Amino acid sequence: MRKREFDTAEHIEATIRDTSSHEIVGAIRIKPSSILWKPRGRHKWHWISLDDFMTWIQKESTRDVTK
Repeated sequence: MRKREFDTAEHIEATIRDTSSHEIVGAIRIKPSSILWKPRGRHKWHWISLDDFMTWIQKESTRDVTK
């Protein structure tokens, strides 16, 4: 059983574009228990569990990226 999940059973998907060239660089998909990334032109998704993502994103090295 999962300890945490998003509040929806469906996934959310967004295309990611390079801001200077406007070319698609990949896609991100958010599921109830994981986050997936697929580079443009690839068929397989890279994924991370929601628990592992939460641990990674809260590390000192990934905080305050807006500065």
